Order: sequence, then structure tokens, then C-alpha cells
Amino acid sequence: MKTPSPLFYSLLLCLRFTFPALATPPAGTLVFEARVESGWQLFAVELPDGEPIQLTDTPALDAETPAFNGDADLDPDGEMLVFTSNRTGEDEVYLARLIDNSSLIDLTQLTDAPGIQAFPTLCGAGDYLLYHSEDVESWRIHGLRPLTGESRPLTETGDNLFPALSHDGLRYAYASSRDDNWELYLYTPETGIEERLTEDPAADLYAAFSPDDTALVFSSKRGDGATYDLYTLDFQTGEVADLLSDPAASLIYPAWYPGVIFYHIQRDEHSRIGWITTDSGETGELEPLPGIDPGHPDFLPATN
Repeated sequence: MKTPSPLFYSLLLCLRFTFPALATPPAGTLVFEARVESGWQLFAVELPDGEPIQLTDTPALDAETPAFNGDADLDPDGEMLVFTSNRTGEDEVYLARLIDNSSLIDLTQLTDAPGIQAFPTLCGAGDYLLYHSEDVESWRIHGLRPLTGESRPLTETGDNLFPALSHDGLRYAYASSRDDNWELYLYTPETGIEERLTEDPAADLYAAFSPDDTALVFSSKRGDGATYDLYTLDFQTGEVADLLSDPAASLIYPAWYPGVIFYHIQRDEHSRIGWITTDSGETGELEPLPGIDPGHPDFLPATN
């Protein structure tokens, strides 16, 4: 599938989409989390019409602590999956190989620290990843190399959450509360330059890079202040523009792929997975497991 040109992203920033729902989602592999009897488990489904397959089957820790497996992120080849799990009693980051889009093998625990280690995101072939960690005094973004186990904090000031790694691996985006409000920041390791990207009284969170790394999509309450809407930010112009809203729902955890943006829809106590196509702006919702709330999608578009 051809990656949209930078001109497309400039046009995208000027539009607010309110199109009717699509009957058929785009083709590819969708990984998501969903709450079943034991707690939150990971699933995969081949879109547009495959049957969901459960990837994890971690039992609940006890009567009050359900299993949690979530925050999944696929590598660009769909061969590795990094995710968060509480199977040892603490939220830690794990890496596994995904076989035939149906099973996880070679499961490796990558972190082992007090508190919460979560929201991992992979770079390229999986030789580097980011995650956020609950340190003693604050939340920090950490970088980790799975082959060596080397991990180090990348942020020092305030609380920092929800890291996103550019596709070329050269820049990191994340949310920080260091200025008494959740804003988006961009860090370039090669230069050591950290740049504040947004400045708004509302919270800006959950950033994700465009396929060509020229823009971000993110969630913010800067609309009505009650729910999270989707916005885009163009790196060249610095312009922030409305993308998508639902007055009855929060749109969170967006992820941008060639031709489509997937996101989590939180509506009352229920969740769905939504998408918006980046060529026409058509939207749709997906309920891959009827009666069971899915969320936090990651997607690998079909190559043909």
C-alpha cells in the first residue's frame, strides 16, 4: 500500500471528518485487548472478516486482581509483539514472537522493577523500545534494548507518559505534566533537543506518528472539555487541527498506518474500536467480540 504524501497530511489538517460508518474495515491484522472472565487478554483478528483468536490466557491473580494483558504494539513485519502484563503480580513489559497471527511464543519478560512498567512501543526490527515507568517520585519514559537488557530513563522533569517512537527511530513524542498541564513534547536523541509541541489548557495525550513521520495524531479535551477528540499536528507548520469527534464518547489511543488511523472509542462504560481512512475520511466501528468490550488497537495493514 502506498504511503500518503506529505501534501496529503497538509490537506488532512484542514478537514474535520463527519462521514457515515463503513460496513467493512481495511484489510490487515488487528491486535487488541478485551476483558473476558479472567480479566484483560490479548486477541488478534484478520480484517475484514476473520474470527478473533485469543493470544493470552493469563489467569486472574486473585479474587480482586484480574489478569491484565494489554498495551500491545506490533513490529512493522508483524513478527514480534511487545505488551504489558501483570502475570507476576506487577505490571511489566514482555516481548514475544507472533506466529501465523494466532499464537505467541518465545515469551520474554523485559522489565522487573517495582511499580508499573507499561505502554511499550517498538522501533523497527524490535532492537529498541520505549515504555513509561512509575519511579519513586515521578513517571518517566525509559528506553530499553531487548538484546542486552540495557534500560535507562530518558526524562527527568515532571511526570511523563505514553511514549511514541517515530518510524525511523530518530524522535520520541510523549505527554508531560511538567508545566502543570498535560502537553506533548518531542525529543531528538541525536541532538539532545527537547521541544514542547502543544500549549493548551486542555490535556493533550496519546500521540502517534504518521507513517512518514511528518505529523502526529493525538487525543485532547480541547473541544468540549468533557471527552477526548482526535487532532493532528503538522511538524512543518506547527498547526494543530481537528480530525474527529464524538460528543458521546472519548477517542483515545490513536495509531496511524498507511491509509488508516485506528483508535479506541470509550462510550459510557463500553468500548469499541474505530477507524478513519486517510484518503476519504470515511469512518467505522468494530466490535470483533460481540458483547465484549475491545480496546487499545494496533494494526498491521495487508501488503497486497
